Amino acid sequence: MNTKEKAKSKTENKTKSKSTTQNRAGTRVLTAAGLAGLFFTLALFATAGVASALPCTCGDICVNETGWWRHSSVFNGSGTPIQAAEDNAAEGETVCVKDGSYNENVVVNKQRLTIRSENGTANCIVNAAVETSHVFNVTANFVNLTGLSITGATDDAAGISHEGAGSHCNFSYNNISTNFDGIFLANTNNNTILGNTLTGNYCGICLESSNNNTITGNTANNNGESGIHLQNSNDNEISGNDAIENWGWDSGGIFLEDSHNNRITGNNASSNGPGIHLDPSTYNKIADNIVTGNYYHGIWLQNSSDYNQVTGNTVLRNAIECGYGIYVQSSSHNEIVENTASETGMYPGSGGSGICVEVEEVLLSSHNNISNNNATNNFGDGITLINEDNCTVANNNASSNWGSGISLFGSFENSVTDNICNDNGDVVERVGGLWAGSWAGSWAGVTSAIMPQPASGVNLLGSDNNEVSGNEAKGNSEQGVQVSDSSNNKITENTATENWDGGIQVMGCGESFNTISDNTATDNFGDGIALIFEDNCTVANNNASNNTNCGIYLESSVDNNLTNNTANKNNAHGIELFSSSNNTLSYNNISQNTGLWAALLVWDECHYNDLNNNTVCSNADNGIYLGMNCTHNTIKDNCVRENTGEGVGIFLDHNASHNAVTNNTAEANKVGILLNDACDYNTLSENRACNNTDKGFALICMFPDWEEVGNSNNTLTDNTAANNTNYSFYSGNRSQNNTVKNLALRSYSTTVSFNYENGVGVKGVETGTAPPDPAGKANISKFVNATNVTGDSWIFLNVSYEEGDLGGVDEATLRIYKYNETTADWELADGSGVNGVNTAENYVYANITEFCVFAPLGTVPEVPPAPTVTQPDGGEEIPGDSVYDIKWSVAKGTHNLAANPINISYSTNNGNPGTWTEIATNEPNDGKYSWTVPNPAATSNKSLVKVEARDVEGNTGEDTSDAVFTITKTTSTENETIPAGETETVEGPSESGTTVEITTTGEVTATVAYYEENPHPEAEKPAEMLEKFVDVAVSDKENVSWPIYVEMHYTDAEVAGKDESTMGFYYYNNTDGAWHRCSNTGVNTAENYVWANLQESEYTGTLLGFGGTTKPLPPTEASVDTNTGTGTAKFKTSAGGFEDLVAVAEPTEKAGKPNLVFKHGFFKFNIAGLAVGETVKVTIELPGDLPAGSEYWKYGPTLSNPTDHWYKFMYDGKLLKVREGTRLLETEKSLTLVVRVRHQQRRHQCQCRSSVL
Repeated sequence: MNTKEKAKSKTENKTKSKSTTQNRAGTRVLTAAGLAGLFFTLALFATAGVASALPCTCGDICVNETGWWRHSSVFNGSGTPIQAAEDNAAEGETVCVKDGSYNENVVVNKQRLTIRSENGTANCIVNAAVETSHVFNVTANFVNLTGLSITGATDDAAGISHEGAGSHCNFSYNNISTNFDGIFLANTNNNTILGNTLTGNYCGICLESSNNNTITGNTANNNGESGIHLQNSNDNEISGNDAIENWGWDSGGIFLEDSHNNRITGNNASSNGPGIHLDPSTYNKIADNIVTGNYYHGIWLQNSSDYNQVTGNTVLRNAIECGYGIYVQSSSHNEIVENTASETGMYPGSGGSGICVEVEEVLLSSHNNISNNNATNNFGDGITLINEDNCTVANNNASSNWGSGISLFGSFENSVTDNICNDNGDVVERVGGLWAGSWAGSWAGVTSAIMPQPASGVNLLGSDNNEVSGNEAKGNSEQGVQVSDSSNNKITENTATENWDGGIQVMGCGESFNTISDNTATDNFGDGIALIFEDNCTVANNNASNNTNCGIYLESSVDNNLTNNTANKNNAHGIELFSSSNNTLSYNNISQNTGLWAALLVWDECHYNDLNNNTVCSNADNGIYLGMNCTHNTIKDNCVRENTGEGVGIFLDHNASHNAVTNNTAEANKVGILLNDACDYNTLSENRACNNTDKGFALICMFPDWEEVGNSNNTLTDNTAANNTNYSFYSGNRSQNNTVKNLALRSYSTTVSFNYENGVGVKGVETGTAPPDPAGKANISKFVNATNVTGDSWIFLNVSYEEGDLGGVDEATLRIYKYNETTADWELADGSGVNGVNTAENYVYANITEFCVFAPLGTVPEVPPAPTVTQPDGGEEIPGDSVYDIKWSVAKGTHNLAANPINISYSTNNGNPGTWTEIATNEPNDGKYSWTVPNPAATSNKSLVKVEARDVEGNTGEDTSDAVFTITKTTSTENETIPAGETETVEGPSESGTTVEITTTGEVTATVAYYEENPHPEAEKPAEMLEKFVDVAVSDKENVSWPIYVEMHYTDAEVAGKDESTMGFYYYNNTDGAWHRCSNTGVNTAENYVWANLQESEYTGTLLGFGGTTKPLPPTEASVDTNTGTGTAKFKTSAGGFEDLVAVAEPTEKAGKPNLVFKHGFFKFNIAGLAVGETVKVTIELPGDLPAGSEYWKYGPTLSNPTDHWYKFMYDGKLLKVREGTRLLETEKSLTLVVRVRHQQRRHQCQCRSSVL
């Protein structure tokens, strides 16, 4: 009978039991009544002679084997004394059962009744009088049964049965054995089952449809089916119980059927069929239990047992016959957390995972959380997922298992993270017929040829879309991480080290789209990372180093991307591709690998792979190897350096054809790039093969024992081969139809192109070792050393040049010459009579059949020296009376220059004939002459400088400024020479008010020139600029540490009417003929000067002027409220404008103030914008009429007393007052003051100050 059939049978039996119990309960009432009548008669007979009362000190009613009695009351004989006592007890009383053996079936229907033994269970035994009926049938509430030995109820009957509406009963410390059910609760709640011993029953404790009960501290051992069994029962507390050696195959120690929200904690469920079994039950908590030595599963969640918490349990040595430590079967959303699930299974290879989560049949199981568990030393896997989806497996220790640490079979979208999966499987060997290894003790004396099952740290089989990250997989007998027939998985940030068959292996799925990234796969026996029959995978940012085989290995794998990996110090290859195509290998670091053949090995029918931007350095053999019928691959932008052994940087071998090798650096190897044995139709372009100890490029057959096969129809274009010890290019015998274009030989910067037949060798000529030129000829610094490998070799050689290489050589006369070492002279290379120059495409060519050093040589015509004027070169502005450095350079002609070969002159009229004036003659060719520039009668903007140079043969050459410059007429100048590295202040002409501060890097003569008028009247200057100009000039601006600081002082009169705050310097730009404000300029209004930090970019004309915007005039009309509150006074001026008009009640100027009443108070004001001698009329309209006799007073200076004082205001020499009955200037409240400005005050404002009544 299978598990489900057993469960069904059990459920049917329970249903039947309930029905039978109810029927028997009715029968039992009738039987009990009959028995009571029978024993009543006997009791009357027995007590007929008793005269005294009996004591009862242990309860309200005492019972012995023959009857019952109350304290100090008479004895009542009965054949069923416990039942009789219950019948005669009142609610809440205690029935005390004396030691003895009782044969009864007791019905308890009194509320709050307690039935207890006097001395405990040892000698107080209640046997079922009727075996098919319950020993105690409790139908009331709050009943306590304690300290009794209860036995003998069979055929679905219980030792204690509590059914129906009763609740809050307490069954404690009883010994209940050899019943069908030890304790049976049905449809009852809130009961306590405490400290009972239940053995030899079919079921120790059984609950049906009973909720909120407490089952604690019981011993439910050696029962036939279950220790504790809940069916349709919820919210119960099952804690601290022993459920040991219960033999139900599917029920076992603790069994929940359709029961929910129960708490199963702190129990010992050991040596059962299963330890704890849920089927199907949800939202239960299974915590801190000891579950050991069970024959089937330790903890078993079955058939949609969802949302349970399984936490903190110790699950050891389970599945003695078969099964798992913790088994979640077709159940979802469970929390399997912080358990120890170890030593599962009976013997190595017997299965028995510590934790197994599995979907069976059509049920769906997912979203389980398996975290922080210790699943170690199991004979199967540590943790197994079978057909599981959306589970979390995190932070578990799944180590030292016989199987894999964590296995996923047919499982999707799970997360396996941060687990420790070390030392799984066993590394064993047969020694003399015996096994050696960590499991040797279990295999002592076994000579079978069965080998232990290899195991991985993490194993995925047929599982897709999973995340495996952050795990440690170390010391496993197979791979650290193994992925088989699985796709779209992310294998990231794992540590897979010291495993016995590789770090990470992904195989067998074809288009798998797996991602293997950011892992550490080092120090493994085998490969660090292996892809076998895998397509479309990404292998990125991994460290695959120090492995005994390859760092990364691909076999029969297509369309994978390997990027940014580190594959160093492996005993075989850094990266190996075997029979794999269309893969991309980029930005990998492949260094210090010690295996033969190559660090990056691509071989045996590998096609269309892209190897780019990899670093392949310091390996013990070749760098990159592409061979054995590998075609259409691209090797591009790789750096291949310092590889030893055979020492080829990039090695194309044995039918490696139609490949592209582009823009690689192959340096400091033995050979840079090598083609060996029938490598045809390859393209090698833009590669750099330099500083190799043998050859730069080679096309040969390396193995002399083979029949030599040439390499043909290859094209080498735009490559560089410099400083290789033996050859820049070498081709062995039988190589045909190869073309070399633009091969750069760096020693003399020589670029050659050639076709050839059979074996040739080409290299550059070391700088400084070329033979001297023959008489009448000159080289163009292009030399080639060509060697024939076979006697019938020939080479058609082109040597390229640039126009700048020709020097003085006549281009049309260029030919290829060969150097005859015997005669120590150059001869024309005339191989087949083909020798010439292509001046349109700039190359010299010849057919060569005799091999030696070759060079293009040509005739040099007579060339005079060629000076170039570099300063002044046009556009400069140089003040008269300044010192200016003229600069030049001279290109040597055919002959050397004469001593003191330089003459210098200038023209102020465009260099027209007769306008040149000598400056200096017979000057040394030191490139500079300090010229004191004459001050012209008028500014000249058509000036030129001419420099003439002559050679020893008297040949001369000359050059003038490229464009005209300007020499300005100055009013006055000041010159000062400043040594190198100094900072000095140069005072300009005194009338300019200018100072200049200059820091030098070399000696400089500085000139400050002053102009009374604009030296550039043709250029309209900004309106805000004043008529004041200076020119700041330096003899050599390259010797100046910019900027130059300039100050120019001014007077108030010069800036009258200007807004001082806007003042600044302007510079004249000779290039665009316009004035511009300096970028870093300002004004110090307190000390009356404008300043600027003159930038080098503003030194285009050197001429400076300054100015600012015109200050706006204040208003001509103003009003102010009097300070005495009489109203508003209105003011009007005929010129200038009002500033700072205020009304005050009492002036601060009190000395001499008349003792009068000032009805409208006092007024203060300034009038700005007046010129010297100007007369202004100020009209004041007061807010009301003035009384006759009013006087006007003013505070300020007068002609007779220039000190400020109070005085009566005069108009036309008369005191100004109001006359009674008359009108003064329009109205009696209006006054006109006439003021003449006699002086100007600072800040260019004419002011009139008044205090007026």
